Amino acid sequence: MATTYSIIYKGRDNTISIQLASTDENGVVTHPDLVTSSVSTVELLIKGVFYSSDNYAEAFDFTTEGAEGIITMKLGIIEELAVTKDSLAEIITYDPSHVEGLVWGTIPIRIIELVGTEAAPETP
Repeated sequence: MATTYSIIYKGRDNTISIQLASTDENGVVTHPDLVTSSVSTVELLIKGVFYSSDNYAEAFDFTTEGAEGIITMKLGIIEELAVTKDSLAEIITYDPSHVEGLVWGTIPIRIIELVGTEAAPETP
């Protein structure tokens, strides 16, 4: 089965949204309420580098749809983000009950930088 990657375009305003979920011992899937649980920070670990909502607040929105466990990220605006073909990003949240961070798993990503080209005029 082919992996579906979330595409991040460097220097662009495109967003990706991720809905966090956990499954209990009975197989019941639940979504955390990121607002009520007082999540203070969201981090992504990509290729050994941490990108945090503390440092890039405009790139992470976990309040607008946080009650449904949804984090919307505009990662392309992070200038330091390195281009990578296929990678996994670990999602980590911090709240008063999880001061060391709660790891939610990985999302497959591709980080692309669009590079324009100039077409050479055709010669007769």
